[in-house]
Amino acid sequence: MTKIAKSVDAGKISASIEALNEEPNNESLLLELSDTFKAVGIIQAAVITYAPYISLLLPYELFENHRK
Repeated sequence: MTKIAKSVDAGKISASIEALNEEPNNESLLLELSDTFKAVGIIQAAVITYAPYISLLLPYELFENHRK
């Protein structure tokens, strides 16, 4: 089983969501979200299950298999 972070800082989560809520078109915030989403690896499916709107914010190519 994949081990998730030992402790989650709810304040940081809240601040991140608030920042994206205040500036939904801020490219740097969207890139940060994209990078964070990529970093969760296999847990991406669970994230999309519980927060499906995230998939609309992320670039479509995240969900494609790009092997070169």
